[in-house]
Amino acid sequence: MKLSSFLLPALAGVVTAASQQTEGYLLRKSPDFKSQGFPHISNDVAQAIIQQRLGANQQLPQDESSISLMNSVGVGSRPLFHSADEPNQLVIVYKGVNDQSAQAFRDVMHLSPAFYSDDMTTAHLASLPASGRCSFEESTDPELGKCWMGSSQYLEYDVTKTRDAVSKLSKNFERLQSLAEASKMETMIVLVPSTSDATSELRRREFGVKAEEVLTEESTTGSTDSSFSKPQTSDLKTHPFVAKNGVLPACFKSFNTCMTDTGDCSRHGKCTLKYKNTDANAGNSECWSCLCHFAGTYEEDQRHPGSKIHHYWGGQSCQKIDVSAQFWLLAGFAIVMIGVLGGSIGLLFSVGEEKLPGVIGAGVSRSK
Repeated sequence: MKLSSFLLPALAGVVTAASQQTEGYLLRKSPDFKSQGFPHISNDVAQAIIQQRLGANQQLPQDESSISLMNSVGVGSRPLFHSADEPNQLVIVYKGVNDQSAQAFRDVMHLSPAFYSDDMTTAHLASLPASGRCSFEESTDPELGKCWMGSSQYLEYDVTKTRDAVSKLSKNFERLQSLAEASKMETMIVLVPSTSDATSELRRREFGVKAEEVLTEESTTGSTDSSFSKPQTSDLKTHPFVAKNGVLPACFKSFNTCMTDTGDCSRHGKCTLKYKNTDANAGNSECWSCLCHFAGTYEEDQRHPGSKIHHYWGGQSCQKIDVSAQFWLLAGFAIVMIGVLGGSIGLLFSVGEEKLPGVIGAGVSRSK
């Protein structure tokens, strides 16, 4: 009886949440997510994808399927020797969407969803700085510096309060598509149903109350069977999307370790298998490291448009610009100049210390 009373609220919450799902749509030039279908993702993965696109720190999922999904739907790693002009990122979240308004948004976009989420909430997105001082047209235009801070923009609208949300998106959707096709800005549009936050919160509360009742009864009867197990310390470990502090090793044991410890190579490279030790005595160990991408080409001097310099990312996690070429060029030039200067001074001293030859003395002596 207790078990059934514990499961019924959870099943009711699942049925209620299944009636409306969070839908995520993506506007970009290369929709790689089409090859993977339209996956159902959890709230944590959806939050990580949104925050990754905004360049914020978040927990990086550990399993390979979630990492692969983030690389597909999120901001993926750039290929080698790719231009440094990465597109701006715009995330628009519409809350309080019902069936009627959701269909209106679909009629405007005419797109297939990039992902679905049954328990997507916006509670964790409250800390993101949403732009509220500009109009919708200005906030979605990356060329307006007064409305954009950096290369990302987060917009959040409550459809129940913003009645013209669909019409504003309809007027500017063609421009958003043009910016995506030109690789100037990628746009993610998320439709959060009105019952998502309330249902998720109610489901969590009911689940916690029932779980507490079951645990109390089992502890009273002395039963050894436990329906809940204490999570392991490794399960509670967070994986930030930035590289760890301190000195990173030159080799990582696995692809996942390289991804989590380097924060996907700071999004400036990719984890590759450097070598694999096939010796049985060594345990067939692998060495994974970051292969840094080409940072870009910049004009060295505005007065000379043809003068350009190439930059590459460097470091164990590709977290900084590689200036080793410039360093060795300056260091080599300095060493050569010091050598030339030292040799010239030494030559002057050696010539000055030599005695004048006797022929010169005879030529200047007075004849008798």
